[in-house]
Amino acid sequence: MFHAKKIEPQEAIKCLERVEKVVTVSKFIADGIAKLFPEYKQKLQPVYAGVDLKRFQPRWAEGVKEKREAMLATHGLEDKKVVLCVGRLTDKKGPHLLISAIAKVIEKHPSAVLLLVGSKWYGNNNENDYVRKIKAEAEKLGQAVQMTGFIPPSEVADYFLLGDIFVCASQWEEPLARVHYEAMATGLCTITTARGGNPEVIVPGKNGIVISDYDNSDAFATEIDYLLSKPKKSEKMGRIGRELAELYYSWSRVAWDILSIINDSKLVSSSLETLRQIEQDKEAG
Repeated sequence: MFHAKKIEPQEAIKCLERVEKVVTVSKFIADGIAKLFPEYKQKLQPVYAGVDLKRFQPRWAEGVKEKREAMLATHGLEDKKVVLCVGRLTDKKGPHLLISAIAKVIEKHPSAVLLLVGSKWYGNNNENDYVRKIKAEAEKLGQAVQMTGFIPPSEVADYFLLGDIFVCASQWEEPLARVHYEAMATGLCTITTARGGNPEVIVPGKNGIVISDYDNSDAFATEIDYLLSKPKKSEKMGRIGRELAELYYSWSRVAWDILSIINDSKLVSSSLETLRQIEQDKEAG
């Protein structure tokens, strides 16, 4: 939002002058603002977002296994290996690359299914040329690709339970997509792209995989094949993801970080006010 296409530099400077801190959702965003306005670098503070750990439950949690089995049965995904992608159907999110990738994956893993959860835009199932094109490509692969269309936010957590692995194929430089936190909380190993802030929450080989060759469907096919071929490895990475979500990505941690920033600002303001008072006292003799 600080780019010249969004706001005039003079207006951006006015904004930066008036605030004590600017909280960003990733280091990527903080670095981007600092590059444009280096003199305000000290005001920038990344605070990673969070996830509702009670709403997004891992598959092994008490009572969740039954819900997952019911969801799989409802969608005809029993005995399938589900490669899950949750996000808008736009070229910026890269679902076309995943469709191309799954076409290669099913040659080795015939039980694999790509499940695309989402629509072109929030709140409806309107289509454009891009959506119609990827739907046509998906239909060529039969049941290997399933598309849910728009899912209300209140139901999204249940759809995360369907996945065996999670893939974010973003092609644009995202600030940091929230789905990463949601996938981790659900205990899913995550494949993401080295775009924007997305890789900041992935520890390669621990809770997921980062793809540098982000616009190459073969790169996605290779990593999906790797995780499907090593289910124990994938499960272990998913469990580490849940641990990281509990340690670092709860909303209570977000609140604590923001409170810390506010309290630090108050201390700085108080200190400055004290110094001003001392100087005024000196001048007054």
